[in-house]
Amino acid sequence: LDEEHFARALSPAQETAPELAFRKGPVLGYIGAVDERIDFELLSHICGQRPDWRIVLAGPVLARPESLPPNLDLIGARSYATLPSYLKGFDVCLLPFRQTELVRHISPTKIPEYLAAGRPVVSTPIPDVKASYADVVRIAGTPADFLAGCEEMILRPPAPAELAEQASRRARTWTQI
Repeated sequence: LDEEHFARALSPAQETAPELAFRKGPVLGYIGAVDERIDFELLSHICGQRPDWRIVLAGPVLARPESLPPNLDLIGARSYATLPSYLKGFDVCLLPFRQTELVRHISPTKIPEYLAAGRPVVSTPIPDVKASYADVVRIAGTPADFLAGCEEMILRPPAPAELAEQASRRARTWTQI
């Protein structure tokens, strides 16, 4: 975890990515590969229920549905250097993975990055996320729970500094594994 890099999102000096800076309403975001793990049905449900929200997926697009709701943006890959500017523009960070055998065996690095940026997180029930982060990440197993988790994080977000502290306390290096 490059904690210092992602923590730049907390700095008043860090500007929000230009394509997010002028959006109205909450912005929910994901940074990473947009592939077969992404639960587009879940995201479409949220977009349909909250048309005033924007969902932004930033990362290389390797899989996509035939049609997308108008408030779901696949913006493509962004440079590592600019990621804090995107995180600064997200009100809630998402880990919207489908429940598959592949997903059951992953350990997403996104959670500590999101937390280091001081952003609240809502995730589908990924075993490693549940085991390591259930006390700081909202885990949601149904579309209704996921939507409720996002609403809660928008209306009553945890303190960004506390989330960043959680990332710092839980940071691991390869030598600790």
